[in-house]
Amino acid sequence: MEMRPGDLVIFFFCPTGPKKTQDYGIYGWGVITRYSRQRQKITFKAMPPSDYLKMSVCIDDEVYDLVREIRKGDKGKGVEQLTMYPVPFDHLERIRLKIREHMSAVPPRKETLRYHRG
Repeated sequence: MEMRPGDLVIFFFCPTGPKKTQDYGIYGWGVITRYSRQRQKITFKAMPPSDYLKMSVCIDDEVYDLVREIRKGDKGKGVEQLTMYPVPFDHLERIRLKIREHMSAVPPRKETLRYHRG
């Protein structure tokens, strides 16, 4: 997988452990600013709405199934153990749509509102 400055990186935490943690999903995304294949190092700039997604993770059955498709790799070869995957453009468009839907559907929590009343 060859990366270039300007490419997107999407952060998805998978369910882990024997009890499959509940805190998984899309946590954010960013733009790659530098990539060194020799040093195996990626530098990126986190982009909005990453800070919000860290507090309110984007996950539902469709997102989970979409990520499972991406993790299966080319022609379903089963490469689930990798940590980075290329994302086909149509999958990227669906991820963008899911993030937009998530951002517009999450109302502020009541506990948060009481701090803004002064």
